[in-house]
Amino acid sequence: NGLAKNTEYLFATGFLLVGGYGYGKSTFIDYLSYCLINKNIIPIRIICTRSFGDSRGFADSFFHELKKELKDEAEKMTTLDKEYLEEMEIVDQIIELSTRIISAQKDGIIIFLDDYHKHDQSFIQIFKFLGTLQSLKDKLTRKELNVGFIVSGLPEWKDELSRNSQLAGFLDNTPIEIPESSADLICNIFNRRIEAFCYESTPRRIKPSYVQRLVQK
Repeated sequence: NGLAKNTEYLFATGFLLVGGYGYGKSTFIDYLSYCLINKNIIPIRIICTRSFGDSRGFADSFFHELKKELKDEAEKMTTLDKEYLEEMEIVDQIIELSTRIISAQKDGIIIFLDDYHKHDQSFIQIFKFLGTLQSLKDKLTRKELNVGFIVSGLPEWKDELSRNSQLAGFLDNTPIEIPESSADLICNIFNRRIEAFCYESTPRRIKPSYVQRLVQK
């Protein structure tokens, strides 16, 4: 809730979004993305759909998808010189596209990396890949571009931050921790979404007792 209110905390940094399987990380990303759009900030979501044998494979896939998403957003706002763009290294393309988007009256970009934690046989490679993104984050920061990163991961990834200085260099802000599900938490999430999307002046609310009855069934 605090992040949604003060989005300045999201820029020039990397957050680890911590939660176990089924804790609602993707739902949190959906909710935060909605808040960001309403604050004139572009959310970019990169979903890891397959595993790779090394960190380079994860990096190549990420940069390809990120470039594609940024290009799609930039083309909605401005005319791109595609030949000039393709002559650049891919990191420079990402910086150029981010610059174009923010220059087109946008207040920033938040890049979500989701579902990497589902490839549990490749955590070592994923940690190495994520660590290399510190260079991209630093280049965007030196260009004074309002860009930030949020990576969804498991509780054990938080432990890895204390052992892996390269990973901690990228995910350098306090982790965002999603608590274990409860009736009160589920109601709070659903009621926030109802309030966000409802056109009624007084949105209906779900009560914890209703959720508890569903669980018991």
